[in-house]
Amino acid sequence: MADRLTIEHYVGEAFVKCGHIILGSRVLSAAGTPAQQRPARDKRAGRWFLLELDEVDRDVGREVEAWRKDISNPLVVEVYLTQQAAASVAAAAAAAGTRAGSAAGSSPDGGAGALESLAAAGTDVLLERWTLEFVRGPPLGSGSSMSGGGGGSSSGSSGTRTYLDEASVYKRLILLVRSLYSYSRILPAYKLFRAAKRNASSEQAQQPPPPIACRVARSLPRQMQVRASWGTPHVQGRV
Repeated sequence: MADRLTIEHYVGEAFVKCGHIILGSRVLSAAGTPAQQRPARDKRAGRWFLLELDEVDRDVGREVEAWRKDISNPLVVEVYLTQQAAASVAAAAAAAGTRAGSAAGSSPDGGAGALESLAAAGTDVLLERWTLEFVRGPPLGSGSSMSGGGGGSSSGSSGTRTYLDEASVYKRLILLVRSLYSYSRILPAYKLFRAAKRNASSEQAQQPPPPIACRVARSLPRQMQVRASWGTPHVQGRV
């Protein structure tokens, strides 16, 4: 029982770390909102999984803290392009397509029309959906040792691994967390975040609204069982 609680503690820390990785690379801090400051006793917590992150917005970071103590539900993070930003991107894409079409002597690409119609509908455009889920199940290699009918058969095979030790779980979580950190920074949404961050630092007088919004949930929406959202990469990780 102690081993299970310790492993679940590692998994809970991984949930929070992954949430901070995604939100910290997608959501800008609100103007005048201080970053979440860790107390001195929590400095070591920032180095979990050999990866220290920049401070995230206090309100944003608080949304994923619940998974540190309760991992029974999946962590779902949805990344949206706001309606205003979608309209701006569609206008820029349409202008670029018109120039390219005129130069090539052909009609411009109509891909920007999809963004325009979605923005005109008054809804945000879903860019990404990240799902992290902890699946409980029988330990690896436990088929023969756990199902024996004899009284002493459960401890018969010394070569069968009946559980994952804490060190092995932690090493696997290190790979998961660091891979997520790298992968989240090569996607188009991160480029939008970087561009918005540069604009926010240069335009001190009047900052434009952030182009990206995130929502944190404990379950997938019902429509995911039927079809995927338009243009949305759904990334799911299981521990």
